[in-house]
Amino acid sequence: MLDKIREDINARLAKQPDSRCATGDEVSICWLIGEIDRLQHQLSTNKKIAETNRADAVKKAMLDTACAACHEFNQPLQAIMSHLEMLNLCIKDNNFEGLTRRVDILIKQTARAGDITYKMMNLKRYKTKKHDTGGAEMLDIEESYIPKEGR
Repeated sequence: MLDKIREDINARLAKQPDSRCATGDEVSICWLIGEIDRLQHQLSTNKKIAETNRADAVKKAMLDTACAACHEFNQPLQAIMSHLEMLNLCIKDNNFEGLTRRVDILIKQTARAGDITYKMMNLKRYKTKKHDTGGAEMLDIEESYIPKEGR
């Protein structure tokens, strides 16, 4: 990039007349100072744009993660809710066989929610996938976490 800037300055200097500016310096020196100011302003603007892009990327990552968390937690919560309702019916009907089956399902769904929490606490990379409905991007929790040994 500096080579391109240097070439640009040399090309513009070649076009400048050898007259003097108000300070008595050659016009090419005055022009060069103006070019330096212009380039400093351009670099400052580019830095602000880069900072904005980085902030936007961080916001997108946060939204993708929140979407994934809601989606992943909603699945076991829906299962827990429906089985609690069924469990309530089994209790009312004195159906103890159905009661045991429902409790087993509730234990599995609670463990599933715990696994999601564990994975989110061990996120090590950022990979996304499309939401099941084909809509929003969301964090792919399975691809983004690295399991610890023994788990």
